[in-house]
Amino acid sequence: RNYSANKANVPATLKSVTLNGACTKIPAYAFWGCSGIDEIVIGNSVKTIGNSAFSGCSSLRSIYIPASVSDIPANANVYDSPFYNTAYDMLVVFESVGVSNMGQCALYVNDAKKAISIFGKSYSDYLANKDGSYREFDSSDSTLLGIQVNGSNVSEFSSSKLEYSVTLPITSGIKINYTASSFGASVEYTEPTASNGNVATIKVTSADGSSITEYKLNFTFTGTTTAEIVNKDGTDATVTFVIDDGEKQTATFAKTMLEKYSGLSLSFGVKTKDIATLKTHDPDGDGIPEYVIVNGKYQYDINQDNVNFWNDILSLGRSEIVSHTHTHVFWGLDDEGGSYTYVDNKLNINTSAIMPEGNSSKELYAAKQILEDLFSAYVSKNGTAISLIDAGIGVRTDDVTIGGIKYPSYKTFFKALWKSAYQKGDLISIRSTFGATYDPNLDLSTKVITPSRYDTMDERFNTPGYMVEHYNANPEGVVNDDISNWTAYIDAAIAMNGWAGFCIHDIRPASASSSPNGHRITEDQADKLFAYASEKNIWVATYTAASMYYAEWSTASVSSVYENGSVKVTLTDRENDDVFTEALTVKVSVPATWTSAISGSEILEIHKNSDGSAYVYVNIVPDTGAVTISAN
Repeated sequence: RNYSANKANVPATLKSVTLNGACTKIPAYAFWGCSGIDEIVIGNSVKTIGNSAFSGCSSLRSIYIPASVSDIPANANVYDSPFYNTAYDMLVVFESVGVSNMGQCALYVNDAKKAISIFGKSYSDYLANKDGSYREFDSSDSTLLGIQVNGSNVSEFSSSKLEYSVTLPITSGIKINYTASSFGASVEYTEPTASNGNVATIKVTSADGSSITEYKLNFTFTGTTTAEIVNKDGTDATVTFVIDDGEKQTATFAKTMLEKYSGLSLSFGVKTKDIATLKTHDPDGDGIPEYVIVNGKYQYDINQDNVNFWNDILSLGRSEIVSHTHTHVFWGLDDEGGSYTYVDNKLNINTSAIMPEGNSSKELYAAKQILEDLFSAYVSKNGTAISLIDAGIGVRTDDVTIGGIKYPSYKTFFKALWKSAYQKGDLISIRSTFGATYDPNLDLSTKVITPSRYDTMDERFNTPGYMVEHYNANPEGVVNDDISNWTAYIDAAIAMNGWAGFCIHDIRPASASSSPNGHRITEDQADKLFAYASEKNIWVATYTAASMYYAEWSTASVSSVYENGSVKVTLTDRENDDVFTEALTVKVSVPATWTSAISGSEILEIHKNSDGSAYVYVNIVPDTGAVTISAN
């Protein structure tokens, strides 16, 4: 900052300045050192006056601040005041009774005193009295003319009454304005806090220093608090990255991303047939194989090299391994030798040997057992089955009738499977994809899960996911490193306060040829996508954690009460408490005088709204009883 430049560019003969028209802000140091100016007229377009704006204008004896000015920060130091080193008897007259954002050092003239200040006066009154009555004050007076709390006068105020009781709703902020009886008096204000007993003090010192008067405002809070469930830790949205199909080169690169971005979590969907081979036999001799089960456990042979590989990938502790079923065929292996007929997107009728409708898939539970046996530290809590079942790529998502016969979709089939699993205490989330080709008209908001939409069977069992593919990266169809449509999906989730899922198959160097299944993206594109997520205020969650969080949120209820100086919050949901154990984040209002809060042994940060009201975020597992939040 070249402060002297302002002075150098202002003619020494300049005496008067008028700011109006398009001028909305007087920047910091705007008239620094312009000692010749003795009049500044501020127009009604001005909203902000910056630090030291008129500092050093030693000929300036008075100024009028219109009601349009709402921001005079000058918080840090006396010399930040816009009026520092103006005339010794500087008079500042405000049209408004209070400025919404005015720092405690805003009105200092020098290290020893504040400007003579008066509030709530018209411009004509200012012109009539600025050189007369406004400067005639009793230098020994240390009283106040009045006190306002949140724009209302304190009840039964008297300059001789020194203590008052003020009752506010717990959800209210606190804004205090006061005016000294003698304009030359200085005033020190101490904020009410829980640590000082919720008492605000206003200490008035007379202009000549001969007397000091201290006023006290004792605050109490009543009423009902507010509590609402929000995204994890108060973030704007939830994003999940699923690395599909257990492809090793992609998984190895993904581990470098986990090392690079500390807030990144990844879910690796694998085909358990690549890790273990299930044993089968044919005890009935009917040609239909059955799994070998001993004492309720599926028997299998493991591929130790692959087990070691995945343990290394998962070793950073911010990722999980989830089932892509055992074989990753359309329905999986058969259960009871029954058959299931479906219709693909080309209206071809196909028959696949699978279980009877309504039974839980043995293959699914075999895959669950394999992952729990071999990767216990990296699978979902409490043995919950979170599975990325192949959602029928190329298969119709709605029922269809051909030749008078109705053929059910994969949704119809898996809905029955989901219900059966849920009754057993397991959660099965089935990831399907959309938008593989860039569509500028695609309404991404309809693809984002929100709590209100997640409390339906269709949303529960079929989690949407954006298929990340190289060729959909550019609106004009040009293959390059543009990731704008992927980042638009994250932005849509933020706007919806919801959950967006990404499905990533193969990540290759830019020079590599297309992967066998055509889902290749470059390492640079993937890096940019993860970097974009890391820069946003979002929870990058594993697929399991997000599934649990939104399932709980969609059926949860929260209540809170303020009593005996503490807030008690109760959170319940309709889920199976043996399975759904994810802590939900609750935003809870607390008294504005709290500067820190505590719940159990956890210290909670106090957040402020623009009106000064306060709130905290607290994480609570549903159905675990009331949680108490107190001032710390």
